[in-house]
Amino acid sequence: MTLVEKEQTRQQPDRTARKRSIAQRLAADPRLLATERGVLPDGSDARIAALLKEIDETVLPRVLCIKDAKREIALLVVSHRRLIDVDMPGRAALPRESDTLPTRLANRLAEVAARPGAVSLSITRRPSHSNHAEAAVSVQVLSQALVGSKTRERFELLCQLVSDHRIAHVAWSESSPQMSFSGPKDWSPTLMTMAQDYRSTTSNHNSKTRLGLRQTEGVAFQVGPQHIVMIARFEQSGFLALLPQDKGLEALEAWQIR
Repeated sequence: MTLVEKEQTRQQPDRTARKRSIAQRLAADPRLLATERGVLPDGSDARIAALLKEIDETVLPRVLCIKDAKREIALLVVSHRRLIDVDMPGRAALPRESDTLPTRLANRLAEVAARPGAVSLSITRRPSHSNHAEAAVSVQVLSQALVGSKTRERFELLCQLVSDHRIAHVAWSESSPQMSFSGPKDWSPTLMTMAQDYRSTTSNHNSKTRLGLRQTEGVAFQVGPQHIVMIARFEQSGFLALLPQDKGLEALEAWQIR
């Protein structure tokens, strides 16, 4: 048996169980399902899992209404086991470009799941709409996009922790790819060169000091007896920071345990 055949054999029971679960829910009493939904579980990851499961089991056009104790916080438009839109009161409508839609939907789902306090779910029929084709995203693609969304949050947290203690800083981003420097001018040539060298390398770092978390990449190393340099990047954004050794290690430890 080839490796492909072994993998297909391993996945077959999972697929069969999933199809059986969907069929059972489609045949279930709607009143039972309404009771089953109710309050979403606590914790962002658990809420994401519950919402993805609901999307994956919704075939007919439906609207998933998410509320906290006071108000409606989001409407998820779902059809044929795909997410079409996440409408949030007071927020602009999402652009419908198919190449950016998964990321935009994932970001809003992550925001909804991170809401503090109790959050409930109810489901209604989708109001009548035009029959033209709509861009929609499958649960598989959403799951992949959510990994990127969560990693970006972690990267931004690291940026915040480092910003409190940095002596000098080099930064670049998707919107501003040109590197910018802040700090004592005598550090500029050395740190700018380090940052450029890092950006020029491949993402396959083998250093034991790697900071890696999924798609976040980085290194940290000592510079002299009292300082460390920390470099991190996510997609097209990144930074290099010169930090006091004790404060830099504290920031890195705080980031890793959160």
